[in-house]
Formats: sequence, C-alpha cells, structure tokens
Amino acid sequence: MRILHVCAYFAPAFSYGGPPRSVLGLCKALRSLGVDAEVLTTTANGADELTAGRREFEGVPVEYVPRSFPKRFFNAAGFGRRLDELLPGFDLTHIHGLWNLAVWKACAAARRNKKRYVVSPRGMLDAGSFQRRSWLKRIAYPLVERNNLSNAAFLHATSEAEAEGIHRLNLPTPVEVVPNGVDFLDPDLQAGRALRTKLGIGEVDPVALYLGRIAPLKRLDLLAAAFKIVLHSMPNAKLLIAGPDEGNHLASLRKQFAPLGGSAHFLGEIDGEGKRGLFAAADVSVCCSESESFGMSIAEGLGAGVPAVVTKTCPWADLNEVGAGRWVEQSVTAMAAGMIEALADLPRAKRMGETGRTLVRDKYSWDGVGRAMIGLYEGALR
Repeated sequence: MRILHVCAYFAPAFSYGGPPRSVLGLCKALRSLGVDAEVLTTTANGADELTAGRREFEGVPVEYVPRSFPKRFFNAAGFGRRLDELLPGFDLTHIHGLWNLAVWKACAAARRNKKRYVVSPRGMLDAGSFQRRSWLKRIAYPLVERNNLSNAAFLHATSEAEAEGIHRLNLPTPVEVVPNGVDFLDPDLQAGRALRTKLGIGEVDPVALYLGRIAPLKRLDLLAAAFKIVLHSMPNAKLLIAGPDEGNHLASLRKQFAPLGGSAHFLGEIDGEGKRGLFAAADVSVCCSESESFGMSIAEGLGAGVPAVVTKTCPWADLNEVGAGRWVEQSVTAMAAGMIEALADLPRAKRMGETGRTLVRDKYSWDGVGRAMIGLYEGALR
C-alpha cells in the first residue's frame, strides 16, 4: 500500500505545535508496518524557510516545495503540478489540516486524479479554531472547505470530543477516531536536576509545567491567575513555561504574569531531547486551552510519568477515570485546586504519574495507532 501524506508544514517545522510531530510519528509507524508512506509539504518553518527538495527525515521520504505568495496561507506555486505528477503512483492521499492553500490544492488534485483521500482536521474544526480569523472561515467554509470535507472517504478525529465537534457540522462523511500516538521520553533525572539548579529551584520545591505554543488559544492568562492562587498556598512553588512564542503573544501576557515574579520561568522552545530534562524537573503539567483535538504535550508528559491537570475544554477525561491527574472546569479556581492537590503531596503525584505512564503505553502506542489507520485505509480503498 502506498499512501501520500500532504500537509502545509512538516518536521522539522515544530514551531507549529503538535501536528508536525503527529504526522511524522504516524508515517514512521506506517512504514514500520510495511506501508510506503511519503510526505509532500511546503518549506514553511515559522518565520524561516526550510530547504526545498526531496530528502528523508527520520526515515520518512519528504518533498519540500518552496512557498510563494501569499505565504501566510501556505501557498506553493508548484504544489498542484507536483501532486498531479505524484498521485498516479499512490493508492490514497491522507491530507492533514485545513484552512490553507496547500491542502486545498491536495483535495482538488485528488479529485482531479480520481484518487480517494482522507482528511485529518487536526483540531481545526474545533469551536476555538473557528473563532480565529472567523470572518475568513465564514467565507471559506461554504465556498471551499465543506466540499473538500464532504468528498473525503472519511474524516480522522484524534478524540471522541473532536469527533463530536465534527458531527455537529452535519457533513455526509464518516468520522473515524484514532488517537495520536506518543513517543515515550524517559525523564533525564540528571538534566532535570541541572535545570532546577540553573533556574534557582530547590530540590523539594513543587514545580508545575506548561509545554506548548504561547498563543491566544492556549489561555495562559488563566494559568497566570490560577498559579497566583497556588502561590498563596505554597510560596515555594514554581511554574515552567516552555514553547515557541506565536506572533509575539508573550508580550501581551507580561502584565498577567508580573505578580508571579521569579516564580515563573519562560524557557522558550524545547526540543525533543530537552523535554526529557523538563519532564524530570516537573511534578505536574497543566493545559487550559480554549480547545484541543488531542493535546500532545499532555500525552508526552504522562508517558514520562508526569501527572496532568487539564481543563474540560480538552479531551482528557481519562485523567479522572484512571487517576492520572485531574480533568477540571476551565476556571481559575478549578485549575488552582487541581495544581495544589498534586503539588501538596509529591509522592502521591508521582504515583499518579506512573498511572498515566501505564495509560499512555496501553492506549497510545504508535504501533496500535498505525495498525488502526491501516485498517481504515483498506476500508476506504474497498
């Protein structure tokens, strides 16, 4: 089976958050199971551009097509032509993401070449996503996006919550749920101790972690207010914030974080190996996004044994069900209570983290995800 994966950005363009990592992980899993999975993408890499051309990234063949005007919508002048050249040699096209010219060209090319295609919205049909550039999406959805989605063989959701959001659009297309897989990162205890020392954090000081993009959708304003309450209960608590600053959003958050003083540390973007030290330094992770289709950083943290406090705007009911953290209302008080509960009893938090590690191993292995996706591909081709 030959599957062409198409996305507007791909590894190593990790400044775009979870999707580049998820698509990479899926392609690696598929290839390990005997599927010829390749990627066609653009050279987009945040403010920079990747080198154009064909090469491998971690064993996955990838072709990067140069971006052209308008770059903000991930246009690539030669993308449609390259799709027409490639598609006859593939059985099916898997398109990742929405709301950009690269994926629109992929949907059009698949129909033009009479090839079946599937779409993974990657959270871009969530209510929170619709609110970003809402005026543009109100125009684009009926004109382009609804037709693209309606003609897909199936739509791939990474959680039941994402699937429910898609069903509300009343599309005629089947929706299939397959979670993202997780790369297990064993915590690096030595690197964790070094990070604490570098930041002036004591060995027994409780530490909360936010890992992800610094962007309006992530609602870090709520986190700042919640951690202020945490500090009233435990003045020695610390907050680590790691991730790329999207559109200089951090500048607008300075006022909210100012009351935390030296208790909050902004670390910038952390790569895969650096996360091992980050998870070793943390006692609990937190996510309070307006919406998430999955929440890769939470899954990675759980896989490393870090319990989580996640708001109910994100699909992590598992936390309460198995006891790997707390799934709470998206409110300042609920978030603060969840963090205090974890940080006030660190041995108990460690046990919750081990439960989370078991959850991720059982439910989110890449091998299982790859096998589930292959079954769906085979059904679509039949």
